[in-house]
Parts: sequence; C-alpha cells; structure tokens
Amino acid sequence: QCPGRQLLGNIFISPTIIPAIVLGFALLKSFVPRVGGSIYAGLLIGYALIALPYVIRTTSSALSNFDFAIEEAAMSLGANWAKAFLLSVMPNIRSGLMSAFILAFINAFNDVSIGVFVSGPGVLTLPMAMLGYAETRMDPTIAAMAVMLMLMTMALMFIAEKMLGVKLRNR
Repeated sequence: QCPGRQLLGNIFISPTIIPAIVLGFALLKSFVPRVGGSIYAGLLIGYALIALPYVIRTTSSALSNFDFAIEEAAMSLGANWAKAFLLSVMPNIRSGLMSAFILAFINAFNDVSIGVFVSGPGVLTLPMAMLGYAETRMDPTIAAMAVMLMLMTMALMFIAEKMLGVKLRNR
C-alpha cells in the first residue's frame, strides 16, 4: 500500500469532476499564451487530461486482479524486471489496457470543449467540424456521419471482442 494512495487517486480522477469547458478555458488562458505551446500540443494535453482518469481506473482495475507472484516467478527464472513485466504482466492485463484505450479514445473524441478553446485558425477537429456544419446547414450529412461513427465504434468493439474475448475463453 502506498501512503498517499487516496490523495493520488483523487488527483488523477479530478479531470472527470472538472467540466471540460473549464479545462478548455484554463488551457486557453495558461498553456497557449504563457508557455507558448503549439495548438497541437494544447489539444494533446487537453485530450490526455480528459482520458487519463479512464485509463488509470481501468488499468488499475485490471492490475488489482493480477497475481504478481507470476511476475516474481519470471524474475526468479532469470528475466530482468522489464522482460518479466512485458512477458508476464502485459499479456494478463491486455483486455484492461484495450478497454482503457477504447474508453479514452471515445471520451476524448466526443469532447468539443477542448477543441473549441485550444484550437486556432486552420486547426479543426472532427467534432468541431460537425458542430460547425450543423450550425450552418440543414441537411442529413451530420446524421449520416453520426451513423458512420457509430458503425465504426461497433466495428472497433467487435474487433476488440474477437481479439481479446475469444482468446480469454479458450484458456
């Protein structure tokens, strides 16, 4: 047990409590002008902050179910810590990591607030482009795009299930 575990957990979960619009405004006022960061770096940091709690929660959940005696056994058989981690821990938490990636990607992709505040001229994320298109035109293009995005998400989930689910059931 880590002595500051609760505090660390609260710090990492805090981006889910702070509204994304506040986070976007904070990045606009602090990161871009003061640090002189590029628009792409601001977007990356903003989306990473939104995705971080989901990645940490999902990965820590996968790690809590892992028996670390397997890693210790690998190291006792001559593997260094990096090789033991890559060959014993990573395959066992692969489904948790894949779930973390999917959750993080979907949550970051759905967020418009960060993109609106941090992006500049000539930089447009897909959700921002869809919002701008829906504001100016009344045609079914956005609905068709939304259906395509749902189908792509379903395909991603199907692929993840085939890659991870079947192998786990056959063991």
